[in-house]
Amino acid sequence: GTYYATQVLNGCESATRTAVTVTITKTPAPVLDEDEQTLCEIANPTVGDLNTGGGADVVWYADATGGTPLAETTALVDGIYYASQTLNGCESATRTAVTVTITKTPAPTLDEEDQTFCEIDQPTVGDLNTAGGTDVVWYTAAAGGTALDPADALADGTYYAAQVVGGCESATRTEVTVTITKTPAPTIGNTSP
Repeated sequence: GTYYATQVLNGCESATRTAVTVTITKTPAPVLDEDEQTLCEIANPTVGDLNTGGGADVVWYADATGGTPLAETTALVDGIYYASQTLNGCESATRTAVTVTITKTPAPTLDEEDQTFCEIDQPTVGDLNTAGGTDVVWYTAAAGGTALDPADALADGTYYAAQVVGGCESATRTEVTVTITKTPAPTIGNTSP
């Protein structure tokens, strides 16, 4: 609308007024591509991982109104987050609610947590029994590390199994003890006539 301004100098107000047109920019809340977002626990998702497709300069909040914007490094948990957007320098007064679900895939419950192989068979990671798990991935460490290739040779020791369900790998792993049985060659006595 239009507002009118006067000024006061030496105790006297101006008889005329200056017209000022005021425009209130009403930035709409973003219409995001996904109002429900699912992320994997193992990825340690943060606010910076949220999909902002459909919005411009999206800012995330923990509350529908007020509050402080969340840092991109803020860890996500199950719940509702609120997105505003900024257009032409104006942030939206309303926010879009987004439901966040963190998928927590459990470690596999394998049928065999102690597995024994014969050395002569030259066992590999691909020979490990994965019954009880889904899309099992093997590691040599309880956390971190690189997944083993199914063609990698097995050795005596401890291996760790994760499973992938719905595209999310388990953050915890099941410990499996591997034993390679080394049968010695026979000792044969002198057979000469």
